[in-house]
Amino acid sequence: MDVDGDGRQDLVLNEIGEGGPPLLVWFRAPQWTRHIIAGNVDARDILPATLLGHRGVLVIHRQMQVRFYETPRDPAGRWPGRDLYSFYTPSREGGLALADIDGDGLIDILAGNYWIRSPRRFELPWRLYAINTWSELENSAMLRLSWRAPMLCAAQREMAPARLACFERPADPTQLWPERRIDGNWERMTSLEAADFDGDGAFDLLVAGDHGAVILRRYGGERIDVGPRGPVRFALAADINGDGRPDAVLVRANSISWWENATAR
Repeated sequence: MDVDGDGRQDLVLNEIGEGGPPLLVWFRAPQWTRHIIAGNVDARDILPATLLGHRGVLVIHRQMQVRFYETPRDPAGRWPGRDLYSFYTPSREGGLALADIDGDGLIDILAGNYWIRSPRRFELPWRLYAINTWSELENSAMLRLSWRAPMLCAAQREMAPARLACFERPADPTQLWPERRIDGNWERMTSLEAADFDGDGAFDLLVAGDHGAVILRRYGGERIDVGPRGPVRFALAADINGDGRPDAVLVRANSISWWENATAR
């Protein structure tokens, strides 16, 4: 995110090293000067966010607390933090996204198994609603999330075997959302990206993990392998060559590769 508003994209990271407390930090481009946002933060999920006019980053601290750190006037100083919600489930919670779920014009938070409704004012409490009940085991709700209205797709990122499904927002989004399971031999899915790869106007899914990377047309139809099989640590859908088609970028243990989308339009 552009932390300091100078038009350059900076980096926000969670440093977890040996011999010291975990730190939430940002590096200012282009010299990559390091600044500490907050100490004692353990966040597997970090997302830039503007909530009710307040700009900063969302994290899931220790996989149990949705916390917002607001960018101060001097972003080189420590950032004030506020816990928006704490989870009390058998599973750790992972996965973050932002969307106006209930159509009230305010940005809500998607986190793990839940969506969290925005209040009208920043100082008021947020309200939690369950989307699904994937919380049986310690890692069941550690998810990758991808939102394309009216559908939320979720992949278990620390389970083997793992579940992959899309949940359609019902008329009353405070109720559990109907699930459409996507069958496959899924294991520890590291990335879940929604994009229209074939240009038919419907979104497809790029799914990556221990199984490799695959594109699922219309989120579950025809399956197209991307690159060789084997673990993929991260996958990104992006138009790398500027031809209007989303391509795939794969990060493996010893390589970063770009896979061009040659689909005719």
